[in-house]
Amino acid sequence: MTEVNGLIVDGIHPVPLDKAWAYYGDKAPGVLRQGIKLFYANVIEDDMLKGFFRNSNIKTLSAHQFDVVSFAMGRKDTQFATLKDLTDMLYRVHLNVKNVDTGRGIDNPAHYHTGFHLISALLTVGVSPSFTQGIVPLWTKLAPFIVTEKDLI
Repeated sequence: MTEVNGLIVDGIHPVPLDKAWAYYGDKAPGVLRQGIKLFYANVIEDDMLKGFFRNSNIKTLSAHQFDVVSFAMGRKDTQFATLKDLTDMLYRVHLNVKNVDTGRGIDNPAHYHTGFHLISALLTVGVSPSFTQGIVPLWTKLAPFIVTEKDLI
């Protein structure tokens, strides 16, 4: 069990995701960048997801992902002032995203499978499960702004 900035992080009990940036302090940007790099390495090889990323500029996506996840982790100096700013951007960006193999948009299984890869990558680079368990409720909250194939369950 570790206590930093008044937070007890034991890997078992949940700690609000938006406290993670302060908890990791100066290490937060590097840890998150490592996690995002691993995340993209995994999704571009995943049979369910690679069609969404094949023709994408991963460097650009990584920069956007860093801003989104760091905002969720409590970073204050992002392009987002509120969660609504974030969801508005996510909706605009994902509206026309298609899988180049199928021509379909993002469905629920792809959305949540992508979330699995984010959680897995962050755990692999050392982010405590106390924080990563907060990604699931956030991912659920963001689904209406990202999932474009709503007819598939």
